Amino acid sequence: MTPRQLFNDNYNLVYFTIHKHFPISAFDEDIEQLGAIGLWKACLKYKPGIGEFSTFAVTCIRKEIARKFWSDHYKKRSLCKVVYFEDFVFEDGFKKRFDIPSGRLSETEEAELRIDLDNFRKQLKPKERMALDLLAQGYNKTEISIRLGVTPEAIGQRVEKIRNKARKAGLGA
Repeated sequence: MTPRQLFNDNYNLVYFTIHKHFPISAFDEDIEQLGAIGLWKACLKYKPGIGEFSTFAVTCIRKEIARKFWSDHYKKRSLCKVVYFEDFVFEDGFKKRFDIPSGRLSETEEAELRIDLDNFRKQLKPKERMALDLLAQGYNKTEISIRLGVTPEAIGQRVEKIRNKARKAGLGA
């Protein structure tokens, strides 16, 4: 069977893999294209008799899509972005200490909050900092776990550690 025939006969594996392993990106055409690239690489590298093609193809598809998430992660990691406290996605306990008014903050208050945030971020481990940055950008725990390649439970633990450190630093309730 030629690689083209394998590709055409097994294209549904792309949809299967995306829906099973990357459900948040299920309707993203870019992710589908990455999956197709992974399937094509599987068609070119597959050696009959070693194992099932579908098992090999799903692994290749997952790796190709995960590679994109990791490269996006490292691109974003190098950018330093100012994030305001009102943008955090933490539960109410984290914001109580600041009591942020509904209007704009004065320049002095805004500068103080930035300094507090910068000092707090420096105290975090790199993995906690990555999770915090993605939370601040509005991603939920499941999306963060996919982007960082860990389980949602691990992200939950990181967020809890961040909250505990924030409380110890006097930032939480």
